[in-house]
Amino acid sequence: MNKFFVLIAVSSVSLLTAADYTNANQAMTNQAMTLTATDQEIATQVRDTLKGGWFGKSFDKVNFDVAHGTVTLRGNVESLKDKTSLEDKIRKIQGVKQVINQIVSTNNEVSLNNDATAATATHPDFAATDDDRALNAKIREKLKGGWLSKGYDTLILRTNNGIVIISGFVEKPEDVQKVSDKVKEVDGVKGVNNLVTVQSAK
Repeated sequence: MNKFFVLIAVSSVSLLTAADYTNANQAMTNQAMTLTATDQEIATQVRDTLKGGWFGKSFDKVNFDVAHGTVTLRGNVESLKDKTSLEDKIRKIQGVKQVINQIVSTNNEVSLNNDATAATATHPDFAATDDDRALNAKIREKLKGGWLSKGYDTLILRTNNGIVIISGFVEKPEDVQKVSDKVKEVDGVKGVNNLVTVQSAK
């Protein structure tokens, strides 16, 4: 009789363990589906934003992709104002965690002003935290050291927990690597994603 109860108890534990395993797998699957659905929802809203709609400007030469809440924008717009305006709209979409803006202005607007304040106004930097904002300020100081062939104000900083994404234009190919090397020297920088490109000759 005791052996019979022991057998039932062992079987119950085995069934419970199997059920827990199934539930855990189902929870992970549901989480993955929720993440995908969120990216799909973001993509739908980004697509609607690019279309413009009533009284809104459309951006038919801009394409994008979405991964885990990060939206990467590519393509062309008419002006830097359009570029920053579109990025601001995308950032306001629910679920968007970060925007990587690789859009190029077709009229090649480039500010030659060496004033860091003016540069920030023209190309607004992004900082996820107060520490990132302070880090951007240190990077700006490093960038105005005179080692670039063209003004540092053509570069845009996007910093999130010490990870710095740099985009914009430089005059010479060798300056692309210089940008990464110099920014990595700044205390507090944990990583650099260099999206800088060489400015096309007019």
